Amino acid sequence: MTTPNEHPIPDLWKLGPITAPPDVVLHDWKCFDLTPPGNPATRRFLGRNGQSPAVYTSAPVIKFDPVQGIGEATDGAVLRLTGPAGAETVNIDAYIHDVTDEIEQLLCAQ
Repeated sequence: MTTPNEHPIPDLWKLGPITAPPDVVLHDWKCFDLTPPGNPATRRFLGRNGQSPAVYTSAPVIKFDPVQGIGEATDGAVLRLTGPAGAETVNIDAYIHDVTDEIEQLLCAQ
């Protein structure tokens, strides 16, 4: 299993302690790199928060504390990763499909 601090592109975030309490606790999580065209690569967390079936995607994570499993995102959110990575249960393609459907439904409702 790959943990966030063993990720192939470690220079996308700083490693160090984070003392702020988490705003969001993610389980069934995974860490992924995203490189939008013409923009620098970012690293984000994707996972489930509580019992909701909805998938949470973080803003780019800029600092990670590998001891506590806590990351700090560019929007100021502090996120804790709990339990093992859930690569089997969190599917990025399915998440993107769900978000696209949601946007289309909102546009059609107008």
